Amino acid sequence: MEAFLWVLLGVVALSLAVMAALLGREALTAQVLVPHVALLGLVVVGLVLNDRHRYEVAVWLLVCVLLLGATLGVFVSQVSGDAGPLLLYFVPLVLAALLLGRRALLVTGAVTLASVAAAALLAARPPLGGGDEPAWMAALQFGIVYVVVAFFLDRFGLVFLDTLRTSVYQEARLNEEATLKLRAHQALREGERFNDVLVENLPGIFFMLDRSGSFFRVNRYVTENLGYSASELQRLGPEALVRPTERALVKERLAEVFEKGHVAQQLTIVDKYGRQIPYFVRSTRVTLGGTDYVAGIGIDRSEIDEVQSRVQLLNVELRERLERITALRDIDRAMAGNMDLGATLNVVLQQVMQRLQVDAVSILLYRADSQTLRYGASRGFEGAALRRTDLRLGEGLAGRAALLREPLTLEGRAAFRDAFAGASSLQHEEFESYMAVPLVSKSQLQGVLELFNRRPFEPDEDWSDFLVALATQAALAIDTARLFDDLERSNHELRLAYETTIEGWARALDLKDEATEGHSRRVTDLTVRLARRLGMCEDELVHVRRGALLHDIGKMGIPDHILRKPGPLTEGEWEVMKQHTTFAHDLLAPIPFLRSALEIPYCHHERFDGSGYPLGLEGEQIPLSARLFAVVDVFDALTSERPYREAWGPQRALGYIAAQAGRHFDPAVAAEFMELMQGSRERAATG
Repeated sequence: MEAFLWVLLGVVALSLAVMAALLGREALTAQVLVPHVALLGLVVVGLVLNDRHRYEVAVWLLVCVLLLGATLGVFVSQVSGDAGPLLLYFVPLVLAALLLGRRALLVTGAVTLASVAAAALLAARPPLGGGDEPAWMAALQFGIVYVVVAFFLDRFGLVFLDTLRTSVYQEARLNEEATLKLRAHQALREGERFNDVLVENLPGIFFMLDRSGSFFRVNRYVTENLGYSASELQRLGPEALVRPTERALVKERLAEVFEKGHVAQQLTIVDKYGRQIPYFVRSTRVTLGGTDYVAGIGIDRSEIDEVQSRVQLLNVELRERLERITALRDIDRAMAGNMDLGATLNVVLQQVMQRLQVDAVSILLYRADSQTLRYGASRGFEGAALRRTDLRLGEGLAGRAALLREPLTLEGRAAFRDAFAGASSLQHEEFESYMAVPLVSKSQLQGVLELFNRRPFEPDEDWSDFLVALATQAALAIDTARLFDDLERSNHELRLAYETTIEGWARALDLKDEATEGHSRRVTDLTVRLARRLGMCEDELVHVRRGALLHDIGKMGIPDHILRKPGPLTEGEWEVMKQHTTFAHDLLAPIPFLRSALEIPYCHHERFDGSGYPLGLEGEQIPLSARLFAVVDVFDALTSERPYREAWGPQRALGYIAAQAGRHFDPAVAAEFMELMQGSRERAATG
């Protein structure tokens, strides 16, 4: 609808412009414009009705517009003698014809041209006022004629337009069908060319046979590889291309294909020169132009066998590579899970023998302090001569390989006997080949890997690369194990130094107080025995021993006049003496190595009933090691002579401990101690 409104506005503007140009603005009077605008309004109403599918009402309304427009235009023009109103009024006529033409462009053009021509003729006719016929009668006649002309043009235009459209559509459809047929033909030709190229370039036999068994078509592979021409093949037939023993089978298979549709078989094809070639042939029944044929392809089985052989070789190579990777991984596991050098060397030797396929192998370890190579481990030997190996750098093949840091190889039984003339046991091994490979890790010589074989070495690139990888891994394993051994040795020496230092402190304390000389050693041994009896593990016993040795370390802070006083201590002196446990804590706590042994020096004067010092702990608040030591310490003090009293006998001392159980001592610990001492006395009596 918007398009018709634009057409309406355009035509109105055009008509007004034409009127203004031809007659001037004074010709556009109200008497002329008002009827004209009224007619235009009716056209708009008809346009709306037409858009809303009220076609019958719209048609009758527009017929009225045509009639009134033509009548008014002719009447005004004839009465006034002026052609301007006629030119102006023909605009609604054109618009009405446009709608009657059912929005057809060609019909609209025809009605427009007819309207312009009619308006020109009417405008050129002389006025009717002077004759007998009234002006309104002439106008009505011309209007009726104009309506008839418009309807005729409308119907003719529709018929013409439909005919034109049908003709154009049929022509376009024919052109499209012709184009599609041409494209289909071209595609068919392209497909045929593609099939020809594909068939001719197949990497095998392609053939087609008719029902008589004659060749209908063969590809270039047949003529080039079998030596027969196409005419020779048509004359000979398929039976001539196989061995005589297979000709009957070919006929049977040909009949089977026509019957069942397909068949596969293995044939030995004989070329023109008598060469027999194994082929795998698959045949299928096809229909071309209503005729059945057998189409088949054949693949040279020798090529397939060659590919399978290559695949098998690749699989073998892949397995070997995986096995070598597994060997290196096993050595890594040995390095990570076991720091024992002997176990690591055995894993290395096992992998070398298994993966490199040699008869015997040994590893000589380098000693940097003496610059010699000494026996480390071996496998595959009947004797034990290598166990006495001790070579200087540069001595023998292994010594030279270590000195030069390059592999050395020896081939031939005579050369082997000469090189190992001093090793009588090796002479009976009947080795023929020998190889020495230096083991180097982080630029440091670790040893030499020796390979012995009873046949010549046949090393390829993979074998040599794997030998280098194994040697590198073995050197790293030896280096790692040695570092671990050195670390363990250093830790052992450090622990030994600590223990010696602790024992030295204990002896120094005994020397400072002559009355307690030997006390630290006695209570330490007895406390360890009691702790072991009560189920303490070895790691706990280490800390118990250290704590017992250092139980009086705090007395280093006690003045000598108090420590060595021959008589009883005063109350003030006793308060000073009790500080030795605190001094022990302050002295030992900053030392991480002795922190776990602090329980005895700090808490061995606590009492089971809570009356002890320095913390006033009671019961099981007191550490077990301190409860053990308290019993042993009192027993040793009672059975030792002091300046202010004589030594008690063991039985009297045990009676005191039994009496103090539950007050001074843990009852369970006291009972275990008494059983321990009773058993010791019985063993001493019977011993």
